[in-house]
Amino acid sequence: MTRWIELDGAVRKDRTGVIVALALLAVGVAPEVVAQDYAASATLIEAIVARLRASPTYADSVTRISTSEQTPKVTAMQRFIARLGAEYGGCDRWLADRGFDTDDFARLRLKLLRE
Repeated sequence: MTRWIELDGAVRKDRTGVIVALALLAVGVAPEVVAQDYAASATLIEAIVARLRASPTYADSVTRISTSEQTPKVTAMQRFIARLGAEYGGCDRWLADRGFDTDDFARLRLKLLRE
């Protein structure tokens, strides 16, 4: 059985934000910068929620949760990063334990980092 990282609060609904955070952490971006980047999409949340409410696929679930509850918060990502460290030894270790190797980290750095 696959064991997922269990996420709490605002982070649980934002899988894309978690994946981006993992990628940024894996290439050495500071955790606080990752948390700030995650929360930056808060400026777009009303437009995002409006689009989802107009979608037959997401309307029901999005309507039940207030926009405030759906807003990405720095503290949610900070808790995720802390838990990743405490329970799994950090991002690099979590990825390595799942088969991410040195070449994968190098390719990710090439794609995401600029000199």
